[in-house]
Amino acid sequence: MTQQRELLEPFPDQLVKQLPATTKRPALDYVSWTDKIQRLIQISADYDWHIIGIHNSGDDTEKVAVHGRLTLTIDGTPRVFDGIGQDSDAKKASTDAFARACAFAGLGLHLWCAGGSKDGGYWITKVLDRGVSDE
Repeated sequence: MTQQRELLEPFPDQLVKQLPATTKRPALDYVSWTDKIQRLIQISADYDWHIIGIHNSGDDTEKVAVHGRLTLTIDGTPRVFDGIGQDSDAKKASTDAFARACAFAGLGLHLWCAGGSKDGGYWITKVLDRGVSDE
């Protein structure tokens, strides 16, 4: 199996947690950043994560924004994925940025797809397994 295919493999249900719905958004499925790092280590993808910048206006009513960069070697090719995260503090915003960068690499992407992996919203692994495109 290629590293790219392994990155796209959905996380098992027991690792998927859920943030409850709020008045501003529906409930959200997520996988912890520690589980994402373990997956990166498991597939032997060389990776580096670092923060490019943090925007904090100092106004408690504004969210903190973090720009992070995930560098991976996938199937022998170096790749760079940036993620921008926002939250109430830099720690939470950097975790959000990491999650987004991982999704751009394919890791945890099933959590971001419309409908998720449970109802067919996540189709890429089936296409890759068939070895054909849906064009």
